[in-house]
Amino acid sequence: MQTLRISRKTEVMIKKLLLVIFTLSFILTGILFTKKDSSRSFADSANTKYFKSIEVDSGDTLWDIAGLYMTDDYSSIQDYVDEIIDINHLNKDGSINSGCYIIVPYYSSTPLS
Repeated sequence: MQTLRISRKTEVMIKKLLLVIFTLSFILTGILFTKKDSSRSFADSANTKYFKSIEVDSGDTLWDIAGLYMTDDYSSIQDYVDEIIDINHLNKDGSINSGCYIIVPYYSSTPLS
């Protein structure tokens, strides 16, 4: 059986090549994750969550109010209504009375006046 012998110079070159490959893969991985994070940061900064106090008018329901203030950032109208109930510590049935004030959340690049 024959033994394969590698010269010291070849061994050093292989180690340097492996180090370069490892370093490049590490840098590329970092670039990919940085791009994902920066795009997420840009999206997050495009729309900020705000809160607005509104007066409940006669006949209003949380679903009516949701139709006015809910943005596409919510997955469903029920999720939005549930958040209003939680923020305002309302009964789980979502009943509200005219003349009362409630806080509603919304996402926007600028706050509503």
